[in-house]
Amino acid sequence: MKGIDTRLYDVVCISTAPGSYLLLARCTGVDADGQAVSARSLRRPPCERTPETFDSVGSPFSFSCCQVHCQTVADGGVRDTSEPWRFRVSDDKLVMATGAEASTFGVHGVKEHAIFLRQVNHAQEIRRKLLLNLSFCSCPTTISSFLGFLHTPFSSGVGFREMSDDEAREEKELDLTSPDVVTKYKSAAEIVNKALQSVISKCKPKAKIVDLCEQGDAFIREQAGNIYKNVKKKIERGVAFPTCISVNNTVCHFSPLASDDTVVEENDIVKIDMGCHIDGFIAVVGHTHVIQEGPVTGRAADVIAAANTAAEVALRLVRPGKKNKDVTEAIQKVAAAYDCKIVEGVLSHQLKQFVIDGNKVIISVTNPETRVDEFEFEENEVYAIDVVTSTGEGKPKLLDEKQTTIYKRAVDKNYHLKMKSSRFIFSEISQKFPIMPFSARALEEKRARLGLVECMNHDLLQPYPVLHEKPGDLVAHIKFTVLLMPNGSDRITSHPLQQLLPSKTIDDNAEIKAWLALGTKTKKKGGGKKKKGKKGDAQDDAAESETKDGASNSTAA
Repeated sequence: MKGIDTRLYDVVCISTAPGSYLLLARCTGVDADGQAVSARSLRRPPCERTPETFDSVGSPFSFSCCQVHCQTVADGGVRDTSEPWRFRVSDDKLVMATGAEASTFGVHGVKEHAIFLRQVNHAQEIRRKLLLNLSFCSCPTTISSFLGFLHTPFSSGVGFREMSDDEAREEKELDLTSPDVVTKYKSAAEIVNKALQSVISKCKPKAKIVDLCEQGDAFIREQAGNIYKNVKKKIERGVAFPTCISVNNTVCHFSPLASDDTVVEENDIVKIDMGCHIDGFIAVVGHTHVIQEGPVTGRAADVIAAANTAAEVALRLVRPGKKNKDVTEAIQKVAAAYDCKIVEGVLSHQLKQFVIDGNKVIISVTNPETRVDEFEFEENEVYAIDVVTSTGEGKPKLLDEKQTTIYKRAVDKNYHLKMKSSRFIFSEISQKFPIMPFSARALEEKRARLGLVECMNHDLLQPYPVLHEKPGDLVAHIKFTVLLMPNGSDRITSHPLQQLLPSKTIDDNAEIKAWLALGTKTKKKGGGKKKKGKKGDAQDDAAESETKDGASNSTAA
């Protein structure tokens, strides 16, 4: 407002109640009297309303009459009445804006790590963060100095303190600037890649899906348990995401209970999804395999080639300077080139220590109902890139809730369960799986059936539903983990595809070929010739050439 020329405009500033008390109450979940506060009970600010509501009955804004209906908080100076003073303000131009700009007051780290309390959604995010920190406190692998920082109280004012040198160093070492963190990511990736190979080798006709899932999880637990055994401090390691085997038109998350007798058959399209973590540093992988001998042809080859090529394009666009919307738009164009669809509702998340679904998200398909915040990729970040393609409409549906067996504890929810079996199951989940997703197979089956229902009814668990396309549609899935290193993007999880002979080709699509021509490694500044004998450089060049060849081979007719 300071920049408005008051010689041209008669400025009238109308302030609405900030509601700081209610926002702070939303952070804690209760008001001063101990009563629960729901986000639905808080009034949304005018700037969040849709244009259609401005002229509705009861709205203080009247665009047709160019007036704003106001009401004072006090009595307007009239002593003999307690009624508020109501009046109207006419306007030629109406500007809606937030009333203040948050300040960091020069405190180091506030801008990067703080959540500024202005609106209801900010209060909800602060509450979620506090509850997540409580879960970290219960994790046996949380470093001691970071644990002390989590216990530091906060206030709604400038309630910040400078981190000590030890705390700053510990926090900095949690990203890819630490060689130890990179090693843990790559160790997890090596294990999950071998586990994927082990499961694929057992994908034969009449193999039970539950046995394949159990084999994948057991392999990860065994291999992860064999490393970091002789360290002074115990390091948590094991399954980061349970093995799922989804067949044909089943899109994702099919990991049946031990009593299920479903088997795979000849010519089935099998999608394998799994994850491993070392000290909370997660590597996930997804792969599509057809149970047959010889090359894959027809629409099956088309849908797999679409997923693979889209994944290769995404790998080259997930880099510092690019935005998440660039990836979303590109993979849809790749799928269309193969006459396929990108499946809606699939999210690619940023990965952090003990966080498999970070706040930075790449959405597969944008629409009015599902939107994500736009952001730019940064160096030293880690992402799980998830690409799912379909020969159908790409709009999967939940057919049977009983098929859902993968869950994750919702750390921002709390409820006193009534049933004894529910309390037993939730206690077991809190002890064994406080943060990572898990399979209901790992729980005592008799109690789990009833206990999970009550936990779900009160939102204590986040389900991973089994989704399906229409019968006859074919679905392919490619997922990989990528590290955004200073020298370029490093894809650490993958598996070679079978030979594909798709009916569609991208040879005439200049835009897709230009994306595939992009390198994944950053060229060193200054130019000059490479020195001979650099084994690491040769391996990087070979790996990059192999990925390009893989994408090209999947498009060959």
